Amino acid sequence: MSERPFMQLYVSDFVGDTLQLSTEQIGAYFLMLIALWNAGGSLPAGEVELARISRMSVKKWRAVSPELLTFFTLDNEILSHARLSKELQKVEAKRLLRAAAGARGGIATALKNKRTPPAFAAAKHTARLQHLPEPYKKEGKIGLEVGDLVQLDRWAEEALFTACEAVMGTHIPDYQQVKSFPASIVAAAKKRLSATAK
Repeated sequence: MSERPFMQLYVSDFVGDTLQLSTEQIGAYFLMLIALWNAGGSLPAGEVELARISRMSVKKWRAVSPELLTFFTLDNEILSHARLSKELQKVEAKRLLRAAAGARGGIATALKNKRTPPAFAAAKHTARLQHLPEPYKKEGKIGLEVGDLVQLDRWAEEALFTACEAVMGTHIPDYQQVKSFPASIVAAAKKRLSATAK
């Protein structure tokens, strides 16, 4: 099932675009839009598949499809819809923004309560941020800075992660891949690493 909560329907646009269609064609068109929405914006363009989606026999589909397919784009046997694709992009952008805001809120709450965020929440936050556009990445820094915390990945930055553990005087459980360390601890760990490298 899709994570998208709903498909926005602009009624006046829909009615205006489908004035030349019969009731049966409008129903088939709407069912195809719903299927495209649930499939993430593209469907296989085979007659049998489209007839099944439209709740029609293949014979009936062949009769109505010439008019219906004018609303869609066909590329390499894949059917898509320009307007619906734009709406999907808007929904995905909003979802990413809300997820990032929720993660920031969770980290802020953890800081307020003087606790480090749960490892699994930090890992999900890091995984999502890897897909953000380039301008959001800070150059020249290790990890993702959030307030006074720096998130480190045990496997990607093993030496720095171990040095942070040594500075704090604690051992982070091996199953915890991502950990948020205070920026001061990370700075001290970097100094310790550069001193041992000399």
